[in-house]
Amino acid sequence: SPAFLPLLASLFPTLLTRLLADPTPYVQLSATTCLTTAIEHAGDFLGSRIQDAWPEICTLYRRVEKEMHLETRQFGTTTSHRSLTPQTGGRGRGRNTGMKYKMWDALLTFFLGITCHIGLEKGDMEDEMFELLAPCLGSHGVQSQRREEVKRCLGTWNADAVWLVEMREGGRMEEEGRGMGEGERMQMAKKPNVPRWQFADLDV
Repeated sequence: SPAFLPLLASLFPTLLTRLLADPTPYVQLSATTCLTTAIEHAGDFLGSRIQDAWPEICTLYRRVEKEMHLETRQFGTTTSHRSLTPQTGGRGRGRNTGMKYKMWDALLTFFLGITCHIGLEKGDMEDEMFELLAPCLGSHGVQSQRREEVKRCLGTWNADAVWLVEMREGGRMEEEGRGMGEGERMQMAKKPNVPRWQFADLDV
């Protein structure tokens, strides 16, 4: 509709303010969902606006990530420093379904929407996106389906970078004693599939 983009342009500043500064968690969550839907339908129309707000959005993600980890402990689940996937612990009461986890999950969907429907500006924006979502690629817990979504979305933008991140995160998780064996790590870190290129096996 011809009226959609002008309407979206007028609503975007309000939605962004609600996302970044509203003290009510449910308002922030709703704003995140609305912005994700807007990106899916408007694409790169919002690209420059997202780029302008990118530093604040990254700051928000990092804060929510930390709060989600603290909340997860209250649910009796476990998470590693490098894994954003809540795992059910032996003494736990089950998977984290709290507000901070829902907000983190919504932000993750928001970031995937940015990557798939707007794209990543080469440089700081691309580097930060891979840095923020790298733990998702290293996670091998109950949220494996979510990990595959991250891998598929980032892979359409830079498949080689995804492969390198998987290798790094898989090796780091083993170093931290997270119970990840060599076979499983190598299975996660599959070689890129690039026509007319052959990649050698690496001993990591």
